[in-house]
Amino acid sequence: MTGNILKYSVWWVLCICIQLFVLNRLNIDYFISPQYYIFFLIILPVFTERHLLLVLAFLTGLTIDMFEASGGLHAAACVFTIYFRGTILRAFAPREGYGKDNFLTIEKFGLGNFVLYVGFFVLIHHLTLFFLEVFSFKNFFYTLIRTVSSGLVSMVLIVISAMAFFAKSSSSK
Repeated sequence: MTGNILKYSVWWVLCICIQLFVLNRLNIDYFISPQYYIFFLIILPVFTERHLLLVLAFLTGLTIDMFEASGGLHAAACVFTIYFRGTILRAFAPREGYGKDNFLTIEKFGLGNFVLYVGFFVLIHHLTLFFLEVFSFKNFFYTLIRTVSSGLVSMVLIVISAMAFFAKSSSSK
């Protein structure tokens, strides 16, 4: 139990630091704004209590909001997205089911299911975040383009990270 708390705490700090000190410093384009910190929420164990997921999502988003002075946008997007996590997980469940305390990895999911799971998770998060940010449908297509382009970059970063970080654990078995 303590090992899992420590492991997830390290992942949380790592994801937040990559977001704040690397990705937020890159000025790629207005339309590309990767949100890597949600990788932490994506890899949490399947059977994590729902109230704990909501608290973790809120704290993760609030931490980003405090550093970016974004007034709760990330917290709202994280909580909204984590609310649908169970539905997304059920939609892409592997035939063997899920392990109790395991990270959600490509090995457990299969590459196709993992990419679809990450894709839907990122899409819900980015749609919520960017539409809350503009708080209007006036520039609907610009916001949609920003959502898709940022979402694709976020997805690629998350899938590459999952392949890199979890490949060693699957090859050692």
